[in-house]
Amino acid sequence: MRTIIISLFLSVAFSAACSAQSNAPLVADSVVWYQYIGGKPDMDHVLAQKRVLQSFGMKVETVFGGCIGPFEQEYALYEQKNRDATNMLQQKLGPDWPERLSQLVEAELAVPGE
Repeated sequence: MRTIIISLFLSVAFSAACSAQSNAPLVADSVVWYQYIGGKPDMDHVLAQKRVLQSFGMKVETVFGGCIGPFEQEYALYEQKNRDATNMLQQKLGPDWPERLSQLVEAELAVPGE
């Protein structure tokens, strides 16, 4: 499941890099991250990602898809819907935002003392 989410991040990053970027700052209150979940989710990871994105002031809407793929069409749709959120993450975390976001989520998942 994590590989699906990471591949979604990478595909969103690639599309954002290829599209025209605006230098105007985005207002966090108006930015929504659509978190599409295809297949059986790792709910700890889903909730950790939601908490991290909310810490940036984003609204997070989780959409649960079916249990049987392929999910490429749905991922492409949510890639487009996440364009503003992707731009905001790039402004806040830099061009390597998918990796940095992944690190923040992993830190959120870390159990103290392990």
